[in-house]
Amino acid sequence: VKADDVVLDGKKPTTVDVAPGTKNPTNSDGKEIKDNTNSSSSGNVHYHSYTETTAATCTTNGLETCSCGDTRVIPALGHNFVDGKCENDETHTPGKDGNAMKFYLAVSGGGDDPTTVDAIVYNDYSAMVTVPHKEVNSSTLTLYAKMQNVGSLGVGEAREHTISISTGLSANPDLGSWLSNAFTFASGTITGTIDGSPYTYNLKGDKGAELATITATPEDIQQTREAWQALTANVTSTTHEDDSFVFIAKGSYLQIGTDRLEFESEYAGDGLKLDNFNDMDALQAAIREAVKLNTEADAASLNGAQIVGVLKANTQLAVSSSIVTLDKDVTISISGLTADYDNVLDDLRDSTTVYSIAQNLVSLVNKVIGDVDGNTVTINIDFGVAE
Repeated sequence: VKADDVVLDGKKPTTVDVAPGTKNPTNSDGKEIKDNTNSSSSGNVHYHSYTETTAATCTTNGLETCSCGDTRVIPALGHNFVDGKCENDETHTPGKDGNAMKFYLAVSGGGDDPTTVDAIVYNDYSAMVTVPHKEVNSSTLTLYAKMQNVGSLGVGEAREHTISISTGLSANPDLGSWLSNAFTFASGTITGTIDGSPYTYNLKGDKGAELATITATPEDIQQTREAWQALTANVTSTTHEDDSFVFIAKGSYLQIGTDRLEFESEYAGDGLKLDNFNDMDALQAAIREAVKLNTEADAASLNGAQIVGVLKANTQLAVSSSIVTLDKDVTISISGLTADYDNVLDDLRDSTTVYSIAQNLVSLVNKVIGDVDGNTVTINIDFGVAE
């Protein structure tokens, strides 16, 4: 097929040959004539017309298909959370009743209109944290946990548990101040490995909103699923009477710089069980009896990380009738942080009231949120015998 002395728009193109089954060339201006294909020896022109065959979701690509068999990808939509609800997926909603959730945790204050901070993990391993810009009536706190659709832990139907704590506090802390970095958070990345399986989460904040929302979307769902499964492969799930507690096995520690919060060497028990949440003074006394602050720990043991935590085998978390037990020691290393964390554990040691302990713990969380904003932070989780 030749195109000789043909005038298009008053311009004479160069002579071109079009072989059957190939795309048409460009004209004399260098512009592509059309996205079509000369599909037969007779020179009939095929124009691609695509029909959606697989819809794109927030985290997976879709597909369009032409009658000739050609396909093209529809990019994943991405989560678009507004006031805690994804506008691209009606199943990704805030609160404890969404069918798309695996884990849900909420902490609420007292009063007739309680302030609630919550976190949710969805079936596609995306996650969301919401923090309202309000004061908290801290005289009582209610902890609510729910878990469902976690096959690797043998959990299908929903299991939930509620704990009410009488703190005896009269202060009403302002979350807009205590967690200020949540309300200015723009974006960041958390990456790392879980027992050698890589994962990456891209974080996005609803910057400046009255309800601060931070969402985490996996870069690769299958890769992230394998990383989570590497975690659950190192724990055992059992059932017991309806109760909730945390048991920290002896030998566990948290180290920041040269400060290490660790068990007293002469501590007689196998570990520290935290379950008496309605007597905060007794709970604080039990913690102080079990652990001490070593201010001369070897910084080289951090291996370049800023924060390292070790939980020894047999550490347990109980929620309602489910108990999850660590089969092996686990080491959690956090690197890429740039803020000054040198006095965090010192401040915790010097805290003499429940309020000051809570304030210092929340301050640590706020500092980490600020560190992740605009940066990439690496969190590695490794199982095996820890030093």
